[in-house]
Amino acid sequence: MTRESPRQTCFVVGPIGPSASEIRKHADWLLHEIIEHVFREFEPKFHVVRADKMSEPGLITSQLINHLVDSDLVIADMSFMNPNAFYEIGIRHMVQKPIIHLYHYGTEIPFDVKLYRAVEFSYSTPDELKAARAGLKEALVAATAQGYVVENPVTAARGKMKLEQHATPETKLIWDRLDRIDSQLQAMAKLPGPRSNPYDSMGLVRNFAIEGNLKGTMPFSEFARVLHGFLNEICEDSFYKLAQTMDGFRLEISLPKENPEKVAQMITSYLQAFEGISYLRVAT
Repeated sequence: MTRESPRQTCFVVGPIGPSASEIRKHADWLLHEIIEHVFREFEPKFHVVRADKMSEPGLITSQLINHLVDSDLVIADMSFMNPNAFYEIGIRHMVQKPIIHLYHYGTEIPFDVKLYRAVEFSYSTPDELKAARAGLKEALVAATAQGYVVENPVTAARGKMKLEQHATPETKLIWDRLDRIDSQLQAMAKLPGPRSNPYDSMGLVRNFAIEGNLKGTMPFSEFARVLHGFLNEICEDSFYKLAQTMDGFRLEISLPKENPEKVAQMITSYLQAFEGISYLRVAT
């Protein structure tokens, strides 16, 4: 008779809020309709537990930290920039064990974790739920694969410290250049962000998204600065979000009620004429 492998624990942290609050509704949607839905495919391998559903007796803070340190996997919801959630993420980063970051669409996550993969999700429509589940499943398969290497701000800093201790002058020169790039990215993260959405209560016509690749000579920080200036001039009645991708950028815009096609065409024409872009396509 073969002995079954013990179940692994997936610990879920993030904003929870009081019972019946909007934040609790958000947390329940994420837990029941996205996380638990995905983990059904991995039963009985994993046991999913959220921070407010710990059943062990004793001090809650101690239980929370023990779960963050000992759990086989942590899923962290960064939505609404909850301070407690980021404290918990920091603890998990320090122990250098697998963690999956998630955030609700529209959340501007901090620069320190923006460079690491995170699953963007929403649950307003069936298609959004389907996309969220697919994104989480992909991240889960990767994080539980044999040979998976944990990457987060702590592992990056520790790795750099070890390299610098034994670095040659040539290697130190490379690190200096990387530090300058990092400084540029941090400066870019502090640029004025997109305007707030003036149609929150009035409704928007539709979303428009466009993606492109940047040439090697075009830093994303410089591209973002120039594009923000252009968009703030012509998109006074639009909400937009610019994000860096592996090869370039993704721009998402909620077009205004008046002349949405004209605004979309102006943006497309501007990007087509931009010398630093090597490839451009309208995204879904």
